[in-house]
Amino acid sequence: EIDAHEDSFRATDEAGQALLNTNHYASEEVKEKAFLLNEDLGDSLDSVEALLKKHEDFEKSLSAQEEKITALDEFATKLIQNNHYAKEDVATRRDALLNRRNALHERAQSRRTGLEDSFHLQQFFRDSDELKSWINEKMKTATDEAYKERLQVYRVRMRRA
Repeated sequence: EIDAHEDSFRATDEAGQALLNTNHYASEEVKEKAFLLNEDLGDSLDSVEALLKKHEDFEKSLSAQEEKITALDEFATKLIQNNHYAKEDVATRRDALLNRRNALHERAQSRRTGLEDSFHLQQFFRDSDELKSWINEKMKTATDEAYKERLQVYRVRMRRA
């Protein structure tokens, strides 16, 4: 069924890219969602490190917006407390903004956790590959006939000493 809709998916993706390229008013929101919905957690230590760097940059930009959100929240709260004529609309918009911010933080934290887990997994893979190589190297030495002969001579000398 997915294959049957592949053309539709491709067309939707191309239309979305066109909107992003023309600086559509919602392009930043789309980029943020796309960034956090990306399920790529890297397939090597280098790729995970690059993804973590990008995520840290994203978190920094998110933190930079936090001051604006806090100021907007405080301003909205004042309008509501002063019985502004549009206080219900202001409250609705403020709550929606705060809910979206909280959801964004949760998704960002979830992605960070996934990337950190992937980082540890890739470190384990790297370390185990290094250890496997070391063991293989030592096995070659241990099974080498010349090594066995030298070891036997050494053992004989140690018994005589």
